[in-house]
Amino acid sequence: MQWGDSTSLRIGDHVFAIGNPLGLGTSVSSGIVSALNRDLQDTPFDHYLQIDAAINHGNSGGPLVDVHGEVVGVDTALYNPVEEGGFIGIGFAIPSDSARFVVNRLLDKRNRSGWLGVRLQDLTYELSVALGLKNTDGAIVAAVDEQGPARAAGLHPSDVLLAINDSRFSDARAFMREIIEMPVGQPVKLTIWRAAKELVVTSTIAQWPNSALPAVAPNTIMASTADKAQNDGLTLATLTQESRNNYKIDDKVHGALVVSVDKPSEANDLGIVPGDVLTFVQDTAVAEPDDVQAALSKAYEQRLPFVAVLVQGKSGIRWVSFGVDER
Repeated sequence: MQWGDSTSLRIGDHVFAIGNPLGLGTSVSSGIVSALNRDLQDTPFDHYLQIDAAINHGNSGGPLVDVHGEVVGVDTALYNPVEEGGFIGIGFAIPSDSARFVVNRLLDKRNRSGWLGVRLQDLTYELSVALGLKNTDGAIVAAVDEQGPARAAGLHPSDVLLAINDSRFSDARAFMREIIEMPVGQPVKLTIWRAAKELVVTSTIAQWPNSALPAVAPNTIMASTADKAQNDGLTLATLTQESRNNYKIDDKVHGALVVSVDKPSEANDLGIVPGDVLTFVQDTAVAEPDDVQAALSKAYEQRLPFVAVLVQGKSGIRWVSFGVDER
């Protein structure tokens, strides 16, 4: 069978799923493309095709073909809220452009996956407003690997990646796919948003080192509440060696420690818990509760409706947005 072009697929296009459902033997089901770029949260690169052509256990690995008989996907998964249930009209396939790339990469051992050393996060409306962007196209930098090319190029948390070599993408997963498919050693032009304006920096694609960015694994032991400051349902404290030990916070992590969260509160709604650490507010690194308060006061003076806050803790490293009011 011949590869087809999954990038040309549109919602409503007819497709056919081939496979061996439930071990009955080779069979074909037909349907349409229901949605594009679905994120099943399996990897940082997900962009599944959603189809309503029947997929059942045993279809996985079978080809998804278009009306020309070309392979535009690989049947992968079905969704059913009942664990042992069958197909209910929601199936997923890996697009052929991803499958073809992986096959070629596996066959050519000289090729290696590209890497910049950044952890990216999708922009929300609130985050884009907080940072002065007009839309949510792009991906905000949540972390930068100390040994990565992005660090050498001067990138830091709060930068928003807008384009790679003038190619613009709408979400973090698309940027990650673009980076990993680039040849190692290739120069790359990065268009970023920083301090309310576009900048262009250059970097070089490195080889993927198969190492993860640092993460925090807090426990439920409460830390000292000395030097507190109250913000949007949060009680913050200076990060001490005792609190680092209690919450198992790495010495490389710097910021204001969350020691309690009001219920109800905006912070609670955002999933912030004791043991999390606030490391950035907007584009400013914070080290103390007073730094957080100063940054929030500045946002209020600027009449910003939202403020972007970088949180490191149980949920990993992530940006959240707080509403700004007189408090």
